[in-house]
Amino acid sequence: ATRRRCAPRNSHAVDPQVRFGLAAVALALARLFSGAVARPDAKRPDPMSRRAWFQSALGVFFTTFLCPLISVWTMFVLPLGVAVALSSLTPLWSLPVGAWYGRPISATASVGAALATGGVACLAFAV
Repeated sequence: ATRRRCAPRNSHAVDPQVRFGLAAVALALARLFSGAVARPDAKRPDPMSRRAWFQSALGVFFTTFLCPLISVWTMFVLPLGVAVALSSLTPLWSLPVGAWYGRPISATASVGAALATGGVACLAFAV
């Protein structure tokens, strides 16, 4: 008798095709029954300019490709603890970026950045 070389399939797992298919059906039904169906008197959104399309494409590129690529690359180049600590400080990095784009830095954002930095410091020094 030959033994199975792979682990037995989890009986509770659902195939991704089934999950995505059910999600598509659920979204279609939600749209159908929510009254969000396009009406003839509904105002169409203004078309996007070339600059807006470029900015959207750039955002998609950074979000879906470049950010994960750099995150994984840093885990190979830097020690894992340093890479995870830097990636955990996103609230801290968002403050100067928001200020660069002219958004005021609120007290809530400052407190959130301080809490994130304190949490990472606690994890870094917990040996």
